Amino acid sequence: MLAKIHIQNYRLLRDVVINIPENNPVVLIGPNASGKSTYLEVLDLLSSAANGFFGEALQRRGGFRSIYSAYEMSPQRDDRDVSVCVQIRPRSGWLVENDQGLVTYRLSFHATSQNRVVISREDIEIAREKDSGPLCVMQRQGGEVFLLNRTTGKRDKLSIAADSLALSGVQQSEFYPTVSNVREVLGKIRVYPGFLTLPLWAKDPRENDVGPRLPQYLVQTPQISSRGFDLITALHYLETEHRDTAWVELKKNLWAEFPSIQDLILQADAGGGRMALAYKDVRFPRVKFYAEQMSEGTVDYLCLLAALFSPEPTACIAFDEPDARLHPSAIRRLVSLMERRAQTTTVFVTTHSNDILDNLAEPYESVFVCEAVGDPSGVAARKLNPEEFDEWRKLYSLSQLRGKNYIDLPNRDSVAVDK
Repeated sequence: MLAKIHIQNYRLLRDVVINIPENNPVVLIGPNASGKSTYLEVLDLLSSAANGFFGEALQRRGGFRSIYSAYEMSPQRDDRDVSVCVQIRPRSGWLVENDQGLVTYRLSFHATSQNRVVISREDIEIAREKDSGPLCVMQRQGGEVFLLNRTTGKRDKLSIAADSLALSGVQQSEFYPTVSNVREVLGKIRVYPGFLTLPLWAKDPRENDVGPRLPQYLVQTPQISSRGFDLITALHYLETEHRDTAWVELKKNLWAEFPSIQDLILQADAGGGRMALAYKDVRFPRVKFYAEQMSEGTVDYLCLLAALFSPEPTACIAFDEPDARLHPSAIRRLVSLMERRAQTTTVFVTTHSNDILDNLAEPYESVFVCEAVGDPSGVAARKLNPEEFDEWRKLYSLSQLRGKNYIDLPNRDSVAVDK
């Protein structure tokens, strides 16, 4: 699980820190263009970097100059690097026995005048007792990486290209287990920017060949992908590999919100070689329906359930406005499921939904208000201050306080949040 993320000079996030609450989801609220989705973008970048696709991930974002904070593009600035620092809480089965303290990974990079991305800093350290200070297991200096060899107890020096990451390049887990552990943890961050659940009639013809509703070739899918294209194979994995646990829970939570669905049926597609999703409706017992006939809300909810009930060990799952197509009752259930998943996995959620706010068990732990501060090109994420809201909440819900402009009104003169 993640404990903290510190981002500098990434789009509007000039210098922001989120201390991630343990056992509670992080719920980001705020006006449009306040940086909420950018946090999820950075998490996705970390995942891509750990999986060996750092350069490709930057290109998908338009290159370095598209993500570097627009407030100052001068190459003479001392803080011209984009920097991301993430702390990881040790967890059984994830980190080696010696890594008992918080594990910190730092990454800084910039672009040269020829637009070549250069890694300027990449470190990994483990927190220990205060008297001994942190244990540095990886430190980078230009094209050289110094690594603590756990077998010999000495520091090894490896050469590396200026635009390559040591995190994905150092593969000798026997000698450098902490590097492998950090790579595994960050590589299993899952970000869901929105599932492509439009019905066929609403799609552009160029989109007709993709989507969660369509039959899919059968491959093992422990974790549904970011756009939900492999929903059917993810459901098949749960049904076959976790039939008495996750599959039962998924169907129970589906039926609670969609009681007309009598059963989910995964079957071979008539076209051959693929798996299709069908279902029985209690209102029409003699008819078998297919995923193409499901509502957008139903398919979206199924995708969310597949993500939340996946047994795949995941350091963090993040959802961008997951409530968009859901009834308030389904949103209440979704909040409960996210809070339950947050007991074992870091959960990020961006939202404008009042229903999510009003159903949080511990809003002061979960909610972070994203807003502009000082220079209009910068934003911050601040927690709600319970001392300012406790009296108000005896009379009003959080959504009512929000409606009275006490929480996240754009460009307000004063805010009731911690400084």
